[in-house]
Amino acid sequence: MDITAIVVAVLSLIGVIITNLLSHRKIEYDIQTSQAVTSNELNRIAEEVAQISKEIKNVPVMLYRLDQLEDNQKRMEAKLHELANKQ
Repeated sequence: MDITAIVVAVLSLIGVIITNLLSHRKIEYDIQTSQAVTSNELNRIAEEVAQISKEIKNVPVMLYRLDQLEDNQKRMEAKLHELANKQ
């Protein structure tokens, strides 16, 4: 076997190894970036869900207050009708 062929084979092997290492590093970097973006999005969504949950807990209170306002309105309309009939 010729020494030139051995040198070419070794250099090719080194090139393949370097290319694989650099490719692996790029893939790891891309995965880390994607995981960071995903983590940020999940945190943002979790905050939105917490806010919505907080607002939903207030719905029964708002419905109760709305019922009270409707009752007050009915009483006021009845009083107005009563006053209008007296005149």
